[in-house]
Amino acid sequence: MNKSPTPLFLATLLLSSCGPSRITIGIDDAGFGPVFEDASEPDAQPNDSGPPALADLTVENPSGACPIDDNFYLTPKITNVGHGPSALWTLRVVGCPGNCPGNEVTLFEGQGSPALAPGEVSWFGLSIPQLPDGPIGVWEVYFVVDPENIEPELDETNNRTGSWALNNGLRAVPAQGIHFGPVCRGQSASSSLRLSNVNDEDLTISAIDTTLESSGFTVGAIPLPLTLTPGETREVAVRFDSAPGSTGEQHLRIDWSAAACPLVVTLSALPLESASFQDPFRVDPAALDVLVVIDNSPSLIDQLADLETNLVALHDRLYQQPIDFHLGVITTHGLPGALGHLRRDPHFIQRSTPEGPLRWLEAINVATATIGVNQSFDATSAALSPTLLGTSNIGFLREDTALLVIYVADNDDDSDLLAEPLAQQLTRLKADPASVLVNAIVGVGPGSACATPGTRYAELANRTGGVVQDICSPDWSAAFEVLPQLSPTLQYSLSTRWEVAPSSLIVASGVQRLSSSDYVFDPAKQSLMFDPAHRPPVGSWISASYQATCR
Repeated sequence: MNKSPTPLFLATLLLSSCGPSRITIGIDDAGFGPVFEDASEPDAQPNDSGPPALADLTVENPSGACPIDDNFYLTPKITNVGHGPSALWTLRVVGCPGNCPGNEVTLFEGQGSPALAPGEVSWFGLSIPQLPDGPIGVWEVYFVVDPENIEPELDETNNRTGSWALNNGLRAVPAQGIHFGPVCRGQSASSSLRLSNVNDEDLTISAIDTTLESSGFTVGAIPLPLTLTPGETREVAVRFDSAPGSTGEQHLRIDWSAAACPLVVTLSALPLESASFQDPFRVDPAALDVLVVIDNSPSLIDQLADLETNLVALHDRLYQQPIDFHLGVITTHGLPGALGHLRRDPHFIQRSTPEGPLRWLEAINVATATIGVNQSFDATSAALSPTLLGTSNIGFLREDTALLVIYVADNDDDSDLLAEPLAQQLTRLKADPASVLVNAIVGVGPGSACATPGTRYAELANRTGGVVQDICSPDWSAAFEVLPQLSPTLQYSLSTRWEVAPSSLIVASGVQRLSSSDYVFDPAKQSLMFDPAHRPPVGSWISASYQATCR
């Protein structure tokens, strides 16, 4: 950063209405911390009979704002240098791609202490992810403190102190640094760090230095200085040797042109003499997202009483089991563009929903439609599409949960979409296709007493291993027995920190050692799995003791 003898920002806060007393706050010539200029008359004294003494909050950032692993670690220090206590106040960290002010972006906003007495100090510890891309080296960041008990005419005045031009051109991949994990004594581990120019002009790397002694890390040589054109990437070899005295901790400092800060990347490893570990886990509920698709054609009116009774029972059954559920409803008839929107507000029910049973009853109380045809498959596809999942249905579908789709219809689907492509769309939503299940409560067989056979529904359910139940039966509970049907997906998994030597594994629930028949250890995923029949109680603690497999 170029030093300048003049402050980058000035803000004047009036401390008293008596005389010309004031304090001007700016930046010192190094770019850090406030500078105070007392512009009072030499003999001016506070007037104790005047208005109440006001707080004056200032900010310093002793740590600077250079990034480590593409994150900016800031430790702003807020001090009340005024003569009265502060009221509620807010700290904002603001940046702009260029010289501020202009195009400011709020990078952090947090509520401060309710009050700071005169002379009292408060600290924040902040980590801000990498900034949006912009011109190299001209992102500036500053702090804004908004106290509430300043003079009314100065309510819009912000206390701006601290400005830094930041690294915004050179990126390291992986951004979080290189972390090898356990490396046994006498062994080594190797990887590579990719350095990329993410901006639209050339940059030059002038030095790559390690900053800590006896770390055990060595970095491969590359010709320096090294110029990277826009988009160009260069790999740097990184090796760790686990030897006596190796700490396994290193910061790699990379100096480059047009940046106020070097790029600093963390390297770590765990040198081991003994590789014994114990990992504790708290048992959380299994997670399940349930989409109920209700045929709202006039012909279903005869089944409305059964529909309400059974779907209320579905909510109650989910609530009584150790399941973290999302429960939503869509209907099958509607105008183009209106299909697939989850009903009611809130648009899905979960365990924590206030008056959940009542909200669920409102959601399943559907009005019959007099236009259109049964578009169950089209509605399902729309409901679980990126478009609606990012707008009206946002939050319903979670990444690491099982998905259960339940159809309730007394006539077959008449969508343009067929069963096979819909099954493919549903299973693509999850990394594990077994985590998707379709059950259908529809007409069964040509002799169905109250409904047209749901042939297409049956095909879709069969493709996912689901259940087809007769809608003419008053009891639909077989379609709601989700735990046995989804047992492979609702297995409770615990992932260990390090690679486990399987023969060394000991698993306990509290102080009780578990039998190996109570769980399955998956070496590929380094995880323990419990099926519903052997699942430890929600809220209990599991511990896994093992010998780590060193690299």
